[in-house]
Amino acid sequence: MANTTPGDRTLPGMYFLGRPLPIDNTWRAYSGFILLPPVMLDYANEVLDEGDPDEIAGLIGSTFAPPQMLNTDSEPISMHEITWDIEDAKNAASALRAAGLKRDGDTFWLVRDSKNNPNTVVASLELQHDQIVASVNSDARADEILQLVARALPDAELVCDDVLDMGEMFQRRREQRAFDNPDLSNPNLRTALDAISLQFEQRWLDTQYPCAARHDPTREAANDPIGRIELERLLNTFPPGDQPRTMNISRLRQDLGL
Repeated sequence: MANTTPGDRTLPGMYFLGRPLPIDNTWRAYSGFILLPPVMLDYANEVLDEGDPDEIAGLIGSTFAPPQMLNTDSEPISMHEITWDIEDAKNAASALRAAGLKRDGDTFWLVRDSKNNPNTVVASLELQHDQIVASVNSDARADEILQLVARALPDAELVCDDVLDMGEMFQRRREQRAFDNPDLSNPNLRTALDAISLQFEQRWLDTQYPCAARHDPTREAANDPIGRIELERLLNTFPPGDQPRTMNISRLRQDLGL
């Protein structure tokens, strides 16, 4: 392209949407290029193949939409804090255990396989004297825990279902926690974090890989020539370096034979 210069954040493997025009013996970018997230690649190809101007305009507009946070069931994040009044804390604890929740002191956890992650903590509930306070991160999970408590504790009285924005949620977390930034110089903590990262990496390698509309596990995709190219592109978009609390890119490349 005669009039196209990569920016500082342009990395190998990124996809861009644009309209190159032939001018004399070269090509020029008409209105520049737009970054296309890998998850939109198949959608973009379908729209461009159909050639409908309205659909193309919608595709371009969707690339400017703000990122959306999803939980492991692919549901939009919506933080709920739900409170019930109860008459007997001991009976409530027994009922929640009978309903299948895991218990740690006065905290109860609803754990099940979600769409994209096994053994997911779907909801946490705190037993506080004459109240139960539940925290969930989507509207659908809020409905799920409301129904569960209604079945397990039919006498519990729903007091409120507060929906928090992300700013309110982080502020409450900061007030509740004794620290926000763990000491990563602690070798025991770094070992624990690395073990968690390794577990997440292995799960990612054994589940559907996100490059396109394929359904192969990531490990199997690496055995396919096209899959290897797509995986290389994807890994090249990850932040450089191997940092604590993140997937180790060098380790992923070694596992995939890239």
